[in-house]
Amino acid sequence: AVSLLLAAVLFWVPDADLRRRAQTERDAMRLAVCAYLELVALERAGDAGTVQALERAAWVADAPGFVRIRDALTRAELAGRPPWDALGDLSEQVGVPELGDLADIMRLSGTDGAAVYATLRARAASLRHQLLAASAAEANAASEHMIIPVALLGIAFMALIGYPAFARILFS
Repeated sequence: AVSLLLAAVLFWVPDADLRRRAQTERDAMRLAVCAYLELVALERAGDAGTVQALERAAWVADAPGFVRIRDALTRAELAGRPPWDALGDLSEQVGVPELGDLADIMRLSGTDGAAVYATLRARAASLRHQLLAASAAEANAASEHMIIPVALLGIAFMALIGYPAFARILFS
C-alpha cells in the first residue's frame, strides 16, 4: 500500500517540477521582452524602420529570451513572413502575452506607418511596473512564510533562557 501511494505521489512530481520550471522561464522571458521593448523603442527613435528596429534590438543581448526572439525573426525572414507575425506566434508558443502586444504594436507601424515610439515606451513602463509589483508580492509572500520559523526560534530561545529559573522554582 505504501509503495502504491509513493508511486502515485512520485507520478505527479515531474509534472509539478516541469510546471514550476516553465513558469520560471516565462518570467525570464517577460524580463527579456521588457528590455526588448525599450530597445525597439530606441531603435525607432533613431529612425530605424520597423523590421530593422526589431532585428537590431534582438541582436543586442545573448540572453535566452533574446535568442528565442532572434530565432523567430530569422525564421520569419527565411519564410518571407512579416516579423510581427513571428513574434505573435512566439507569444502564443511560450505563453507570454506581452510579446503579442509588441507584435500588434509593430504590425500597426509596419502596415499603417504609425509612429509607435511613445506607445512602445508606455508599454515597456507598464510591463516594468507589472514585473516590479509581481516581484514585491513574491517577496512579501516569502517573508510571510518566514514568520513561523522565526517565532518558533524565539520561543525556543526564551525557553532555553527561562528553563533554569523555572527549574529552581519547581524543584526547590
